[in-house]
Amino acid sequence: MDLTRTMNKFVLTKMPNCFDNSLKGNQAMKRILTICIIVTSITVMHSQDSTALLNLNSSLSLYLDCATCDVDYLSENLQLVNFVTQPSSADVHVMVNELTSGNGATSANIILVGQKRFSKLRDTVSFSLPADISPDEKRNMQLDKITLGLVPFIMKTTSANRLLLLVGDVTEVEEYIEKDPWKEWAFELNGMGSMYNQKSYNYININAGLNITKINEQFKLESYNRLDYNESKLSYYDYDSSLYKLNIYQKGFFSNSLVVKSLGDHFGIGGMAILKNDEPNNMDLRLQLGPAIEYNVFAYSEATQKQFRFLYSALYENTSYIDTTIFNRMHDEVWKHNLRILARFNNKWGFVDASVMGSNYLHDFSRYSLGASVMANIRVYKSLSVNFMCGMSMYRDRINQAKGYASLDEILTRQREMETDYQYNFSFGITYRFGSTKFPDVNPRFTYY
Repeated sequence: MDLTRTMNKFVLTKMPNCFDNSLKGNQAMKRILTICIIVTSITVMHSQDSTALLNLNSSLSLYLDCATCDVDYLSENLQLVNFVTQPSSADVHVMVNELTSGNGATSANIILVGQKRFSKLRDTVSFSLPADISPDEKRNMQLDKITLGLVPFIMKTTSANRLLLLVGDVTEVEEYIEKDPWKEWAFELNGMGSMYNQKSYNYININAGLNITKINEQFKLESYNRLDYNESKLSYYDYDSSLYKLNIYQKGFFSNSLVVKSLGDHFGIGGMAILKNDEPNNMDLRLQLGPAIEYNVFAYSEATQKQFRFLYSALYENTSYIDTTIFNRMHDEVWKHNLRILARFNNKWGFVDASVMGSNYLHDFSRYSLGASVMANIRVYKSLSVNFMCGMSMYRDRINQAKGYASLDEILTRQREMETDYQYNFSFGITYRFGSTKFPDVNPRFTYY
């Protein structure tokens, strides 16, 4: 009996606390440990005709709910199931939820929910993706983990007799413990430039950034820093053939840093610092600095599936203005506090992200702001789903508003923040699918990307 390489093979490694503290080798070896490795491989038996196996008609149908997956690749390589386009037609509803941390790494949960005759089966496969993983490595990892999670379901189908479990011998492996020379610190430099030119209009944008992170289960530090420069030049002839030229130069920088210490499964405590220069908003330099605390109703380990967090901060604010404000000030030193309530839920029916925020200055409670936003994609019934996004904010705390009137050029080019006490947005969509529920074959001909 052969084993086909086109099927998925898994090696599960478990490292229990069975360390041997004895050191071996020469002086270059700082530490050598004996590790117990349990190797489990799950593969599919190959019949005499491999072509027949690859074209196997499976009795298990799958609906994949994943925004970051290469669905065509998975459907081509996961041969033991039939992909369908409607969740109501599936035996297994597979949801892939991902949460990216500040250092670029991704924590993922694959939730497999049985339906119909598999309604009593439910499982979760968790794994992590490093920041430097390639798209091909990522989709291979997703393929392996999804197939691993499907094994209990396949065991209850007619394809069960095609599975073979191979258990390797438990062996002792000596290897070095590689110490991290960076001690979990990660740095990222980025930059981008763009240019657009035509006869009467020229535009240049340049930005650069430095991101610094140190993240583990007990501690988190993130610092995001960005520099921006924009230049626009416009020339045109007005109604009396006079040449009119408008040159716009805008520059600014933004730095946002936070540090968090974990306190159990539901609390975090720390602080944040914000430093920025914002010409359109009349800020020559603004510093915000202060402590913060957060409580999550659900355990942080469930963050990819559900969150309900309360984040409170009290910030010292020191601002130097470019122009005199409507309160006849060129400088302010004040305190403000903020409360944010954030919720996220991912399930078979879709997802919802919602937030509510409020803040006010402690020296004047009439200076406040309120806001709320919701983004959702909800499956109403079978193939009918709706999606919407809405947000609204009220501003009563624009103490940085410049005095005087904005010129027409400043209004049209948005060089200056316009006076307003509210803003809102709303979008809505609806989707209904009917017809064949079979997942279409992959045919990339004449495809535009």
